[in-house]
Amino acid sequence: MSRRRLVKDSEKIIEIPSEQELKIIITVDWLEDWLKRVSKRLVFFSYVGGCGGEYIVNTMQESFYSTSLEPEKWGGHNAINNRHFSIDHLFNNFFTSGYEDLDIENFNDLARELLKYFSSTNYGGTIHYCLSNIYHFDMIKEHAIVRMHLVDKCLALFEDSVKISLIPGSQQWCEYTYIAQILKTNMLPLYTREDKISYINEEFGRIRDDGIEDYRWFLFKSLFEKLEISAENNAITNNGANDLVIKILDNHNKLDDGVMLFSHTITLLLLEQYYNKYEIRYTTHEMNMKNNANNFYKEHKYDYEWHSEFNNQFQTYGFGENTYTMDDVINGKILESFSKNVNLDITKSMFTNSTKDWCNNNIEFYKQIGFHYE
Repeated sequence: MSRRRLVKDSEKIIEIPSEQELKIIITVDWLEDWLKRVSKRLVFFSYVGGCGGEYIVNTMQESFYSTSLEPEKWGGHNAINNRHFSIDHLFNNFFTSGYEDLDIENFNDLARELLKYFSSTNYGGTIHYCLSNIYHFDMIKEHAIVRMHLVDKCLALFEDSVKISLIPGSQQWCEYTYIAQILKTNMLPLYTREDKISYINEEFGRIRDDGIEDYRWFLFKSLFEKLEISAENNAITNNGANDLVIKILDNHNKLDDGVMLFSHTITLLLLEQYYNKYEIRYTTHEMNMKNNANNFYKEHKYDYEWHSEFNNQFQTYGFGENTYTMDDVINGKILESFSKNVNLDITKSMFTNSTKDWCNNNIEFYKQIGFHYE
């Protein structure tokens, strides 16, 4: 059964084939040709974590391609930790999911890996969603933002795409973005007993089934070294860790409604209990230190030299031509590259005012969780 959707820019009806038909149509060779055809309409946006990349994308998403299935779907925002979530309508976050570890030498390789990725992440109709949008995007004239962090050599294939790189800039901005990255990503405060127990069980399922993601591994490095656990060799010892953690937190009154408990604290406790044969007990002081934003930051303090070298990776394969810093986000200069082929619906003054609100909301979040920068 084919679907029909109204195309925003031309007011005409485009017939979108069914999922089964799309799987037949969109082969590796078809997708390879598509990548070449649409290259000039792709805006690749590489940014260092904590720079507000998803906030920036959501702010101007209305000017770019959204989706043939849900035109109003432009991303979301968690007001608690001021964290934005943008949606990759064409590639389903392929370019933020470890693509740099793949051996991609040409468009054919990329097409093959994309189809494999869509199949492996087919939760709730992902394949139909992505293939429908890819088919639809081929028939219209809009541009699309493709969000990513690290830049891989395969991005050199997109010679006629706009490529934008956002790095922190000064040491002050480097520290600011690092704090935003680790606190907003890992220190989500939970306040109700229901939310806490739900998170414990969901996080335990992720740890048990998939382990800790690479981007979070460094946060628990000292614990894993102490337990002699590596990313490749995780000895499972306690499948009832979630129930243990619920009991432990209950004993310390951390599950009570209104008591702030961080998501990172839950993850840390789950890992400690999961990789031990016997229950670990904690004093009140130990529990409070685990559930403390300032202590968390002290244990993972910013390293300027390491991050400066790391940030150089965001300026390769053509991304160095349009490199911006956080100062360029604050003053709106970064809009210059996003507007090269697109008439933005947002003005510079609207963007800069919104960005000031984003920065102020970060500060409010830090106050909320009791974080004090020293």
